[in-house]
Amino acid sequence: MIPRGCSGYEAHNGASKTPVRHLEGYEPFQAWIESRGFDVARIAESVSSFGDFIRAQNAEVRESIPETGAAVFLGNILVHSRADAEWLIFEGEFPSVGPIPHCYEPLHLLRFIAESGEPEYDAAAQSTRTWAAASA
Repeated sequence: MIPRGCSGYEAHNGASKTPVRHLEGYEPFQAWIESRGFDVARIAESVSSFGDFIRAQNAEVRESIPETGAAVFLGNILVHSRADAEWLIFEGEFPSVGPIPHCYEPLHLLRFIAESGEPEYDAAAQSTRTWAAASA
């Protein structure tokens, strides 16, 4: 289930050949974290740090999280955890992070982190660590 395959997509015509290593759009989530007195740098250390933070919030608080900003924040964590990772932007889709074919869809991963049971979350966290370690 995690990571999701990306082999069915083709890059949008005119797509940049320059790897995108950092995507803007996480600012609403960063402001949300700071407004609650949490340490942004600590949460950004790893997917596990991010996931543990998200899962520690109760359902009502999680509902107030700016989802798109949180997904971009998570995607930037993924990109920075692996030397050959980059943002992959496909027409009509929320951006993915990868190298193809082993890429993650941060929006889906965010929802999975928030909604999964403990064993599934632990397996997904381990999967992201393995993915990061497989860097070329």
